[in-house]
Amino acid sequence: MAKKKIQRVYAGMKFADIPYFLTTAELGILLDKTQGAIRRGIRKGDIPADLIGGEYRICRDTVFKNTKEALQCTLQ
Repeated sequence: MAKKKIQRVYAGMKFADIPYFLTTAELGILLDKTQGAIRRGIRKGDIPADLIGGEYRICRDTVFKNTKEALQCTLQ
């Protein structure tokens, strides 16, 4: 999916509507960072992620853990 197309999908989304697991590309778009920057953060241990099928998957609640909605999701 093209970057502009993904940006349009996330524009105006509520936190709960963001997918629970994100790719490096999706997280990069949400944070306005490159995929390379996201991967470097993962390798350094700054961004928790799991390698699944050769691709990183990042849980949105661990990245955005300080948001009110994320705290409610993890407490339930």
